[in-house]
Amino acid sequence: MGLAGLQGDPGPQGPAGPQGPAGADGADGADGADGVSGWELVVGAASVSDSTSSKTVVADCAGGKKALGGGYTISGSVEVVAQSSYPSDDDTWTVVAVENDNEPGDWSVTAYVICATVLP
Repeated sequence: MGLAGLQGDPGPQGPAGPQGPAGADGADGADGADGVSGWELVVGAASVSDSTSSKTVVADCAGGKKALGGGYTISGSVEVVAQSSYPSDDDTWTVVAVENDNEPGDWSVTAYVICATVLP
């Protein structure tokens, strides 16, 4: 038997084969971070408009939503200040307003609350 000859040039590439079966599903990923969705501004009922020195009003979230923040508006012709504005529960915002002077005049206060669905 004689010596082996030189290697020849490569041949052309053949056609692609058929697609293989799908692989198994991967494992579930880690839970995402806590989230907030569906926010809305809820305006509570206004207090009576009169000259009572102190008024308390509340605004409530509905549908299991939680209070994220809140505030108030004051209307009237006398000097009035909010004595407090705070979340009084997970789903309620309370505002207490008082006259800052002794001038007669009618005024009212309205509370509002920012509500949202909060994921645990």
